[in-house]
Amino acid sequence: MSYEVLYARLLGNFIGDQFAVTAAILLTFMLGIGFGTLAAHRLWRRLWIIELAIGAVAAAASLGASTLESFVYDAIPFSGQTLSMSVLVCSGLLVLPSFLIGTSLPLFAGYVARLAPGRVFGAVYSVYNFGAAITVLTIEFWLLRRFGIQHSILVIAALNAFTGVSLRLFMGDVAAVPPSPSTRAHFAATDLLALATAGVASAIFQLVMIKVAECFLGPFRETFAPVLAIVLLGIAFGTLLTMRWRVQFGTVMITATLGLIWTLLSFPTVARTYSALYEFAVHGPFTNVMLKFAALAVIMGIPAMAFGATVPALLAVESQVARDSGRLLFVVSLANALGFLLTVFVLHQRFEYGTLLWMVAGLSAIAVVLHRRGKPLVLAAAVVAIVLAVLAATSVWKEKLLSVGYTEFHDREDLAAAESELTATERFPSRQDLFVLAERDGSPYFFINGYVSMYLDTPHEKLVGAMSSMLSPRTDKALVLGIGSGMSAGTVGALFDSTDAVEITPAVFNNVHRMAGYNFNMTERPNVRRILDDGIRFTRVSQDKYSLILNTLSGSFSSCWLTALQRSYFLLACSNVPVALAHPQLVMEHPEVANDFRSADYGPDELPYTLLSTHVLDFVGDKSAPINTLDRPELEFEMARSREWGFPDFLKRVRDGLSYEEVTSALAPMGHFDQLEHLLYWIDRFGSSPITDRWLGMAAATTPDLERRLDEAREKRVP
Repeated sequence: MSYEVLYARLLGNFIGDQFAVTAAILLTFMLGIGFGTLAAHRLWRRLWIIELAIGAVAAAASLGASTLESFVYDAIPFSGQTLSMSVLVCSGLLVLPSFLIGTSLPLFAGYVARLAPGRVFGAVYSVYNFGAAITVLTIEFWLLRRFGIQHSILVIAALNAFTGVSLRLFMGDVAAVPPSPSTRAHFAATDLLALATAGVASAIFQLVMIKVAECFLGPFRETFAPVLAIVLLGIAFGTLLTMRWRVQFGTVMITATLGLIWTLLSFPTVARTYSALYEFAVHGPFTNVMLKFAALAVIMGIPAMAFGATVPALLAVESQVARDSGRLLFVVSLANALGFLLTVFVLHQRFEYGTLLWMVAGLSAIAVVLHRRGKPLVLAAAVVAIVLAVLAATSVWKEKLLSVGYTEFHDREDLAAAESELTATERFPSRQDLFVLAERDGSPYFFINGYVSMYLDTPHEKLVGAMSSMLSPRTDKALVLGIGSGMSAGTVGALFDSTDAVEITPAVFNNVHRMAGYNFNMTERPNVRRILDDGIRFTRVSQDKYSLILNTLSGSFSSCWLTALQRSYFLLACSNVPVALAHPQLVMEHPEVANDFRSADYGPDELPYTLLSTHVLDFVGDKSAPINTLDRPELEFEMARSREWGFPDFLKRVRDGLSYEEVTSALAPMGHFDQLEHLLYWIDRFGSSPITDRWLGMAAATTPDLERRLDEAREKRVP
C-alpha cells in the first residue's frame, strides 16, 4: 500500500496526476497482486529474494527518476496525450513490483504456519493490514513532508532490504523445505462466486467513498490516505473478529449489507456533526486529520470490516496456507479489478453516489444468497435488505450535500445556508470526476470533485485574465494552465492574438462550452486552442514560447507585483525583467471585454487600481521557508495543515508595506491616475479592511479635508 501511494506521486509528476495514473496503479496492483498470490507457493524458497527485489526496484525508481522521466518524454512522446498510452506506460513500469508484492503475503503466512501450526493466516493478514494502515498514514502525514517523494521511496525500500536480509539470516530452515503439494483446501464454486461478488462490491464501495470524501472533506490528496487507512484497518479488525468468534462468510456479508444501510442513514448526521466540530479542530493539523478520520470511520467502518473479513472467513481449514490463501486472494484481487473497471467505465458516469451504495448493498446480499445456495429464507431476507437500502438511499441519504462544496462543511451555519439556498443542480460525471453546474440563491457556479472555485456571475476570474494581459510585455501568444470555468482563459483568449489553454480534467474540458456565457464563448474562438493534458507535462514537452503564462510559478524571479482581486484573492505577476503596466488601455479598447466588466459594475479604467505593491519580495516573512518542488510539494502540505494559518500575518505585512508613491509611479502609464478614484475603488470593493484603512491613513496625511473630497468625487461618479 505504501508503494501505491508513493508510485502514484512519482508517476504523477511526469505522466500527470490524471485518471490514467490512478487507473494504471489500481489496475496493475490489483492484477499484479492477484497473479502474485496465485503463484506465491511456487516461490517458497525465494521470499528473501522477493523482498530484496521489491526494495531494489523501488530504489531504482527513486534514484533514476530523472532518467525514467526523460525516457517517458523522449522515447514515448505521446505518453500523456492519450488515455490508453498513459495507462500502458504506467502499467509497464509497475507490473514487476506489483507482482512481487503480491507473492509476499501468502508466503509470510506459510512461514508463520510452519513456525506455529494452526489458523495463522488470519493473524498474519491482520498484522499485515495493521502495518499497511499505519504506514499509509505515516507516509502521507509525516514521511513525505519530512523527506519528499524520492527519499520516502528509499526509506520504504530500505525496509524491504532489511526484511530480505533478516529472512535470509534467520528463516533459512523454514524456507529450505516447501510444504507438501498433496493437500489443499477445497472451495465450492458457489463460495468462490460469492467471494468474487463481494470483491466487486468492495471495490465499488471504496471508490464511492473516496469520491464522497472529496465532496465533503476536501481534496483527494488530503482524504485518500484516511480512506485507504480505514479500509486497511477494516481488514485488520474484521479479520481479528472473524478469528475470535469464528464468524462464517454468510454472517460477514450480512454485516456488510447492514453496514451499507448504516452508511446511507448516517451520512447526513455525520456531515452536519463534522461541520459543527470543524472550527474546534482546524487550528491543529493533528486534530484536523483526526476529525476527518473519525467522520469517515463512522460512515464506512462497518462495511470496511465486513469486506475485509471475507477471505479469513472462507479459509476455515489451513492445510496449505501459502497456496490456499493465494487462491482466495487471487479471486478477490481480480474481482476488485473488475469492480474498479465497472465503476469507472459504467457506474460512475450513470448513477448518483447514493444509488451506487444501495447497489453495493444489493451485491452484498447476493453474495449471501450464493454462499447459502439460494435457500428461500435467505433469498427473502436479501430482498428485504435491498428494499431497506433503496429506502435509505431515497429518503435519508442527502446527495444534495455533495454539491455545495467542501468548504461549506467548515461551519454548521454555512452548511445549513448552502443546503437551503441550493436551488438547482445538473450533474455531468465522467469516468472518475464529478462535474456539476449548480445554482445557489440565484447565482450559478460550477463544482468539480468537491471544489467550488468562483460563482460564474462574479468578475474576479476575468480580472485575473485582464490584469495578467495588461501586465504582459506583448499580447501575441499566451498559455493558460487550468481552464476551469474558462473565465480567465476566455478573457486572455479575447485579448491575445493566440492562446493555448491546457486542462487536466476531462470532465471540465468536455463541459467548458456549457459556461460559454461567462467565458466569452472561448470554445468557439479560432485563436484559442484547448489541450487536454497535464500542465506540468505540457510545459516540459512544448517547444513554444509565450509572452504570458498564467497560473503557474517556476523557479524564482527578480520582479513581482501583487494585485488584490477581492479580500482573500490575490494575483502575483512575476518576471525576470521588470514588471510593468505595458498595456493600460487594453481592456478599455476591447469593446466586448470592456462591456462585460461594465455589466458587472467594474469600470474598465478601474482595473489597474487592483495593484497593491510592486515589491512583493519585501513581504516574504520567513526567508528560510522550504521551497515548493515536485518532489517536495511544500505548498500542498502547508495548505493541508490549516485553512487559516499565516493569512492575517501576511495581510499585516502587506498593509504596513503599502506606498502611494510606488503605486502612483507604477500606474503612470494610465495617463489619468487619480488618487481619489483609487481610494473610492478600494472603499467600494473592499469596505472597511486593514488595507483600506491603510490607504485612507496615507491619503489623509497628504490630502486636506479628505472625507469631503471623497464624498464629492463619489457623487460625480457614474453608477
